[in-house]
Amino acid sequence: MKENIARLGICITLALILSAALMTSPAMGAQDALTIKSMKVSVWPEYDDPRILVTYQGEFNDGTLFPRTVKFPMPTGSEIAQVCALRPPNNEHLCQLYDTLAEPDQIAVSYNLPIPTYYLEYYWDGISSQPDKAFTFSYTSPYAIENLEIEVQQPLRATDFKLAQPYLSAASDSRGMKYYRYVFNDVAPGQPVSIEASYTKPDNKPSVAKTTGGQTGGATGSNPYGVIGIGTALLAAAVIGFVLLRRKPA
Repeated sequence: MKENIARLGICITLALILSAALMTSPAMGAQDALTIKSMKVSVWPEYDDPRILVTYQGEFNDGTLFPRTVKFPMPTGSEIAQVCALRPPNNEHLCQLYDTLAEPDQIAVSYNLPIPTYYLEYYWDGISSQPDKAFTFSYTSPYAIENLEIEVQQPLRATDFKLAQPYLSAASDSRGMKYYRYVFNDVAPGQPVSIEASYTKPDNKPSVAKTTGGQTGGATGSNPYGVIGIGTALLAAAVIGFVLLRRKPA
């Protein structure tokens, strides 16, 4: 009986070790340099909140390197709403568990990205003054970016909207929202890209009502690859345990 208990303990230990190895396997190849093929940053002041809604959406170049851990910077004090993978073809949000890292003058969100396409969303309290308002948005990527697009939305009821940097194009939607578009090619890791905007708006009312529901944040996220890894480890431990328990001591 004691030998059987000892063997069962060995099986449990093996299962834990194997689970840990499988859960951390995305970090393999961590020394391989990642490059973002395309990324869009949307900066929407006072959209559905008095703060600025910022979203990151993009795709890494080499899909064979995934799953693996990635990280993205955000301004200090940001309220994180979604940290996800974005599964094609319908852009299904696969929201993940994440860690928030404190860095000089900013924070960074780190998480296991199962596929090379990603989506992040957060609110940033970066608007100054009233009623003459202004903000400066800056993004410094830890990865090289082949094509970076930044979109700045003009809030409804905002007048005298100005951007310090010349933009590439502007367009409006059916609601009267106006969007200003910037494009940057071959952005190097650590290279900051900044956009300064100013406008007049006598209130803090958002342009649209905030919708509720859907997956947000890391608390409700799940990692299908982690679940598969745990299941594989438990199955392997069960097989090993069955063989050991069936064997009679010499």
